[in-house]
Amino acid sequence: MAERSSAEPKSDPAENGASKFWTLVNSGIFLWFLTTVAIGGGSWAFQAWRDRITGEKALEERTDILMLELSGRLAQFEAWMKNNVDEPSPAGSESKRRFRAGVTADQLSDYLRVLSDLPRREKAGPYIQEILSEYRDRNFLSVLMELTLIMRKKWDKLDPGEKYELSEDRKSLVLHGDTIEPNSPAFIPGLYAALTDVNRALDGTKALLQPALLIGEPPLDHDAFAERFNKTFDIVGGLNELLRECPVCW
Repeated sequence: MAERSSAEPKSDPAENGASKFWTLVNSGIFLWFLTTVAIGGGSWAFQAWRDRITGEKALEERTDILMLELSGRLAQFEAWMKNNVDEPSPAGSESKRRFRAGVTADQLSDYLRVLSDLPRREKAGPYIQEILSEYRDRNFLSVLMELTLIMRKKWDKLDPGEKYELSEDRKSLVLHGDTIEPNSPAFIPGLYAALTDVNRALDGTKALLQPALLIGEPPLDHDAFAERFNKTFDIVGGLNELLRECPVCW
């Protein structure tokens, strides 16, 4: 009698692997793991986004506060100069403005030193008060330098590595020696504004450390001094326009 052989069906390794994979996917522990990763990753991304927005908003608010403090001190300084150093002009006169007789370059240098110093320190020269109480123990230079650092952060964000610079006349961008005019598609307005702000802030710092940059060569020229002063400290945003409308300022 012939012996019957019963061969068991062989399982396909690929099907076996697929079955185990789907069993794992449908298991509670895998779904829990997937949900945890998805929610955790989403929460992290949202938190990072929110922190970035909050940080940017805080920097903008800090910038506004610093500019308010600087603007207020500059306005006080210019009003004092107008009333104590300038030669009074007849009403309606369009004649060239001039300093009062006896005003010297050394005096102007001392007045600029008062501006850069702590508020409420001077009795004989310009008496400048802080605008916000938190800045009572901060001199003008330190406030200006904090503003400069914030502006450098904006520059670095737009131009990592600081590859761009301003042209000599500060009207264009320069990259690797090539000038990029404002009407060029490659021109970046936000970067140009950030670079301009940083350079003006640094100009203000240099001018207060070296008053001769503002005073100029003898003989003293009132209009040249006022023009250099306003141009240097235009960093505080529209200060020139404010002063032109102010009846007691330059």
